[in-house]
Amino acid sequence: MSLIKISPNDEADADILMHNFNDLDNKILNNSHNIEVTNATLTSSITNVNTTITETLSIYQDINTLETSGEIELENNTVNSIIPTDEISFTLPTIEDNTKYNQILIQIKLDNTSYIDVDNGGLDTDYYFNGIKPVFQYEGYYDIIYSYDSLKQKWCVGTIFKEEL
Repeated sequence: MSLIKISPNDEADADILMHNFNDLDNKILNNSHNIEVTNATLTSSITNVNTTITETLSIYQDINTLETSGEIELENNTVNSIIPTDEISFTLPTIEDNTKYNQILIQIKLDNTSYIDVDNGGLDTDYYFNGIKPVFQYEGYYDIIYSYDSLKQKWCVGTIFKEEL
């Protein structure tokens, strides 16, 4: 068995080497912890981005195709399209929570202006934007917009004429 003789300089070098090794070991442990924290942060960030994308996409609603004639029950917070083939009238939903914004949009193509009888309740409300009863004067494209007035607790309706046929 041979012994290694350590001189005083070798002892100092060994201490430095051991100190450097311990320092390196601590750095590895810290970096490992940092990697775990970074991975957790990255996972959390990805989850947040996915949630934001899902919430953003939920803003874009499907467009429902309504029946083409008769009495049509509307659903709250929907976008709808219709090309009537005969007389139609709308039935509005009852609002249970008027602390939320409630609206309905109907994109309509009218090729006969008599299909909606506004004077006999065809729009299911007598509360109009700007106090003006909608008139379907031209055959063409319109938007019918319903907005629930939480102060008056009543549906309000208005139309926008877009283009003649």
